[in-house]
Amino acid sequence: MASGSFIAGINRSARVDRLHVGIYNADMTCGNNSAGEKLWQAILWTLRGTVALQCVGNWRWLTQIEETPLLHWMLDPSDVGGLAWSESTALAVQQIVGWLVLLAAGAVVWRSHVAVLAPLVVLQTLITMAMWRTANGYQLQITWISPWLLTLFPFATQLGRIAAPLGLLFIAITKDNRRVGMMMQILRWAIAVVFLAHGVEACQLNPKFLDLLINATQRLFGLDLSQSTAEQCLVAIGVVDIVLAIICVSYRSLTVLCWMAFWGAATAGSRIVANGWEMQWHESLARISHFGIPLAVVLWWHLLKYRAEELRAGD
Repeated sequence: MASGSFIAGINRSARVDRLHVGIYNADMTCGNNSAGEKLWQAILWTLRGTVALQCVGNWRWLTQIEETPLLHWMLDPSDVGGLAWSESTALAVQQIVGWLVLLAAGAVVWRSHVAVLAPLVVLQTLITMAMWRTANGYQLQITWISPWLLTLFPFATQLGRIAAPLGLLFIAITKDNRRVGMMMQILRWAIAVVFLAHGVEACQLNPKFLDLLINATQRLFGLDLSQSTAEQCLVAIGVVDIVLAIICVSYRSLTVLCWMAFWGAATAGSRIVANGWEMQWHESLARISHFGIPLAVVLWWHLLKYRAEELRAGD
């Protein structure tokens, strides 16, 4: 039932988009110099930039930090869900993958090609699977949900990182306006799921979030938050994130999506503010989809509005 409601919600949103947008030509343009064409290019470059920067963050994470869920998954014994590879093999594979990801960053900027984007989707999915298999990440404390389902929580928190290259891939292989509209709605739902997941983590006082809030506030404003004050602020942030996620998929609100883009950029950048550039810049880039996806959806909605006005003017 939950899966059916999810798909039905996406389909309803996509139908609304089609009512606003009308029919584009094959390459989704509205004239080489029109505002519609510029908006479409802005959407493409937003997603390209998001994927490329995410790749750069992953490159540093995989090649220089090395302590990743992917490495642990490769090293863990098979009886606990690992692949039981030797340390030398696992490290070599991770290094190779990391450098290939850096090459992919440049390739994505040059051209959105299936041969580049499909492996990136697979890689982000494998990293998420590694988090699941190694129980990496925050462990939710919810008694009324099956423990097995709770282990799948990384798929919610990491959905934006998977959806960004997936969305660009889909746009690269299809010229059908309705399918592109459906993909944009999937991106909209993906970022809502991410905000919902992070909101739940915040409400449960994830220690990493508390440290980020305390350190970032001290370094940015020179204020020393007490533990109790930080916890109250974090719960409030979590509630706002959950509300934003619900509104995001319930209403077409540019204000909400713009705020989500801003907050996604702010929370990604908080890693650098709290812990310094050298230590955390890759962590910020790895989360760039929390900014790029809502921004792409905002631009898409502007494109729909422009096309609708253009069609009315033509009538």
